[in-house]
Amino acid sequence: MRLYWIAPAAMLAASAASAWPQTPESAFDRETAVARLPPVLARWTFDEPFGAACRDSGEGGRDASAAGRGALAIGRTEGVLGRALSLSGQHLLELEGDLFSGPMRALTFSAWTLPTDLSEYREIFRKEDGDRRVLFSFQGDGAILSLGINVGGYVECDAPIDPARLLDGSWHHCAATFDGRHLRVFLDGEQAGELERPGTIACGGSARPCIGSMNGGECFQGLLDDLRIYDAALSPLQIAAIREEGLGELAAKARPQPGGEPAAGPALLAHWTFNERAAGAPIRDVSGREPATDVGAGGERGGSSSSSSSSGAILRTSGVHGGAIDLRGSHRLEVSLGDRLEGLGAISFSAWTRPRDLRGFREIFRQECPRRLLFSFQEGGAILSLGLNVGGYAECDAPIDPARLLDGDWHHCAATFDGDRYRVYLDGDEIGSLHRGGALAVDVRAPAFIGSSSGTGEHFQGEIDDLRIHAAALSPEDVALLYQSGREALERAGRAVEAALAGIYRRETDFAETIALARQRLAEGGIELDRDLAEALARRISADFPQECETLREAIGAGPLEYLVAPDDGFAQREARRFAELLVEYRPLTEGQWRRQSADERRKWEEVDRIASRLARLEEQGSPARSSAEWLRVLLDAARRVEHRPVRHEPVAPYIRPETPTTRDLPREEAVEALRRDWLHQADGQPTPERIRNEIRWASELAARICAHREGRVDFARELAELQAVEEEASRLASADPQLYFQVRAIKR
Repeated sequence: MRLYWIAPAAMLAASAASAWPQTPESAFDRETAVARLPPVLARWTFDEPFGAACRDSGEGGRDASAAGRGALAIGRTEGVLGRALSLSGQHLLELEGDLFSGPMRALTFSAWTLPTDLSEYREIFRKEDGDRRVLFSFQGDGAILSLGINVGGYVECDAPIDPARLLDGSWHHCAATFDGRHLRVFLDGEQAGELERPGTIACGGSARPCIGSMNGGECFQGLLDDLRIYDAALSPLQIAAIREEGLGELAAKARPQPGGEPAAGPALLAHWTFNERAAGAPIRDVSGREPATDVGAGGERGGSSSSSSSSGAILRTSGVHGGAIDLRGSHRLEVSLGDRLEGLGAISFSAWTRPRDLRGFREIFRQECPRRLLFSFQEGGAILSLGLNVGGYAECDAPIDPARLLDGDWHHCAATFDGDRYRVYLDGDEIGSLHRGGALAVDVRAPAFIGSSSGTGEHFQGEIDDLRIHAAALSPEDVALLYQSGREALERAGRAVEAALAGIYRRETDFAETIALARQRLAEGGIELDRDLAEALARRISADFPQECETLREAIGAGPLEYLVAPDDGFAQREARRFAELLVEYRPLTEGQWRRQSADERRKWEEVDRIASRLARLEEQGSPARSSAEWLRVLLDAARRVEHRPVRHEPVAPYIRPETPTTRDLPREEAVEALRRDWLHQADGQPTPERIRNEIRWASELAARICAHREGRVDFARELAELQAVEEEASRLASADPQLYFQVRAIKR
């Protein structure tokens, strides 16, 4: 039974403040409110550079981690405060140890969210212990933000919200509190819902708490940052202070940073450097032209920008010069060049690109109208094309090798029209031209899009940096200068990465020794892997040990980098133990089973025994062996021999270590509520007259069977009389009657 309270309209008024304020201001003493915050019960900042391990900075040290394929959909990007968690597809991020071990008098959740999909249910945090569950989630296709806890029985405070507001591509702060009397839900610093429920929170159980999912289901899609849990109820002032602190950080990150780009060049029409640091930040036009053609987060215009909008999170990453945008899936980055296209006699496009996928058509820039402007990859990456209307629409299709573009490196793309000829360039060289003399026809009203065709298709997949449009034709020397400047920047960064890599990585006798010593050097040197260093390290390890990397990734859904940055030495130990258990899942138990084993099968079990002995020796050594490379060797040897369930071909239950579930006594009211919920589920939620009459018949037949089997030892006369009485009442029913249905089920029970 889901209980919820609908707030009055005045209480539900949404804050009109943008998530990207130009000048963050506060009507209260934010620093004082933040300083008075109580200690956190748990806090995950998600500031790790990559991987699925999330360190808890609270005193409890309840780190979160994912293993197997549940780790593959977990990434990192720039967030509100440092980095953020990027979640897509199916994932399972579980806490190590319980967070709620007994009755709680108060509770607060606080998190920054940037969702990309709110269909059905999307969890921010959930511990699924039946009626003692603890839940903070989006529900009802994003129409509800809910806090669920057990206070005298399970209850939810379901605050109605506008899903369109949450899906605007901006960061939103979500919070929920319980103070011993009221459940309250907050969105963007404003209270959105309230429910009175005096008492204490009944919690605790064997279920593992999950960040962003319900045990791998109802998975959050989008970005999460700075998830906090307090065992106290924060005041509205403190919640507003946390939000204001985040908005201040976002405002600073929204300003483009110098990236060392080359000079503007002739007649710059628009220039997007993508040097804003935060995911979701507006993309600023730094051409100096007014009004600026910014791409606003969620359609919000920054400053005096022209009508420009985006949808979905705009992810940021390191680029050729400073930052770059990382485009994934569907996106809509709309700009309006407007009157600056008026009287255009020539045009040039220039951009650095690093595509991940060139199937079909992938736009770099496109204005879709009869007087189309187009710069795109086409035909599966076999063509780089410039399309303009010069005496009618025509394209200069320059042939290219898609494999060259998909090599993981950055490539400079440019195209020009000088009033007489189209020219297309790749990496500083002209690769195609088309004679087409005449006037350039343009449309000053039609919107244009970075990385897509009208935001509805042909979406670029990959990274784009330093996109420029000129109202003049760049010369071959201009194009070569842009390319050379970028290559020099990449080479400088590459030399710095190689120097750092030399201090971390050296190939040793085998994979395990190499990785274990690299982890030791990282720890001793206090080195943090940024994305560029991590990618270089991953390439080097993969080149030296391709088979071992593949085995590790197939086994645990993570590569050597995740091991290198794991918060403790237990990563390899836990996985080695897990695979050692999986190895013996189908081990023969009886003498008859052993007799049926072939010689090859017996040899296999002898190998398993040897692996188990190696694991036992490691366990016996204790702490001195915690960082031993032998853990990785045992892990890999065990993983190679495990017979994996056919997850790619049919759905099967995952392996779970055998254990006896904990039991507990429920208060009578809570037990009755749980029974009734189960009974309703068995009736598909519809205790119709026919279903009630069937239950009476089934109960009578059950009584007859028991009496026949235990003749003279049981007497159901009273119960059968009660059934007969309710049967007469059921015969007069014309619609569903839950209370009569519960009465029949209670008699049957």
